[in-house]
Amino acid sequence: IHQQYVAAGAEIISANTFQAHELKLGGKAGVEAVVAAGIACARAGGAPYVALDIGPLGQLLEPMGPLSFERAYEIFRRTMLAGEAAGADLILIETIADPYEAKAAILAAKENTALPVICSLTFHADGRTFLGCDPLTATLLLQDLGLDALGVNCSQGPASLAPVVETMLRYSRLPVIVQANAGLPLIREGQAFYTLEPAAYAEQVLAMVGQG
Repeated sequence: IHQQYVAAGAEIISANTFQAHELKLGGKAGVEAVVAAGIACARAGGAPYVALDIGPLGQLLEPMGPLSFERAYEIFRRTMLAGEAAGADLILIETIADPYEAKAAILAAKENTALPVICSLTFHADGRTFLGCDPLTATLLLQDLGLDALGVNCSQGPASLAPVVETMLRYSRLPVIVQANAGLPLIREGQAFYTLEPAAYAEQVLAMVGQG
């Protein structure tokens, strides 16, 4: 899969480390070993640059959940250090719904590594994250934490993300990135597929490129 992305022209490859943290692994595998394997696999695919890919921890932070900010920070910190030691070129924090969790991840990366850091959130059709954060609030909260870029990923597809992206472009002092799904997947005979055709996807994304 990494090789196919490189062959298509991708310059940055996300390592398969989205859930490489101690909560998810639960002691069944070491964080450092899994991160190192993910980075090495992406590098072997021929990627010019490899991103340590970091997703949400799977538990809500206090007061809505059981996880303290300090504990979240330490979990993220371990993975960030493992990624830098394994040779990652940058850190991509993605699919975040809670700006407070994003803050823990961003600070863990910026305070403990020398790598560039990108953070992207995911939004529902109503233009808010799962925890109700709107794009303006997210932009204003996150852009002063030392990020190199911020943006959006996954979500409902590029067309429904357009208003979110427009808001971020209007208020962000940082570069804005977009990694949109091809709409929401449907399941047929146990397999996920997307109804948005490549040409339509490209047209919708090119509109965002034209906006900056």
